[in-house]
Amino acid sequence: MPDGKDKVTALNAAIKTWAQKDPTAGLAWILSLPQAQYSQLRPDVKGFAVGADPKSSAEWLVQQNTPKAMELLHPMLIGWSMSDPNAAEAWCVKLQSHDARARHVSFYSVADGLIRKKADLATAWVAQLQPGADRLSAIAGVTTIWARGDIVAATAWIKTLAPAELKQAAQVVAGVWRFAKGTRDSPNPWHSVQDWLDQMPFTPADKEYVLKNPQS
Repeated sequence: MPDGKDKVTALNAAIKTWAQKDPTAGLAWILSLPQAQYSQLRPDVKGFAVGADPKSSAEWLVQQNTPKAMELLHPMLIGWSMSDPNAAEAWCVKLQSHDARARHVSFYSVADGLIRKKADLATAWVAQLQPGADRLSAIAGVTTIWARGDIVAATAWIKTLAPAELKQAAQVVAGVWRFAKGTRDSPNPWHSVQDWLDQMPFTPADKEYVLKNPQS
């Protein structure tokens, strides 16, 4: 079938079928596609989040631990945490992999999905996590999405975090604003970052550090 809308539609239909019948084979197929087709279909991997066995899909991607597998894991976990937050949270907390990248993508992505679904779900989950790298990843996932949609509410929550967590969250906010694609009607908010930092409980050195080290 030649490239075009019909081909993409057919591939999407294949994804939905595989998500229900054999998610591992479906994910392996997506990973094997040429880059152009892979890029087109990557967002549709959320279909595996509501398939017959999202847990197996997530675990298989973690085991692959390649850059492309981590790219697929991100939208899949967003979809799963939005459709079944309790199951996604439980899977993430029990994650067996000790690889830092896989753990970061997992905790970041589940938090990303939770904040999209409901802010209270995301903040309650973060509050249950033990201090450390996993919790920092979840905080980054929450902050990234919340800063784009409701910076006032996000700021109130960020101020409740421990000092090291607050500093990282501020770096995430700075990154969201620094790399935002502004428009004529909604300009890039980077010019407001200094005013935002001035309301935070930071030393001048902390503010300078955040400004010089935004996290994207």
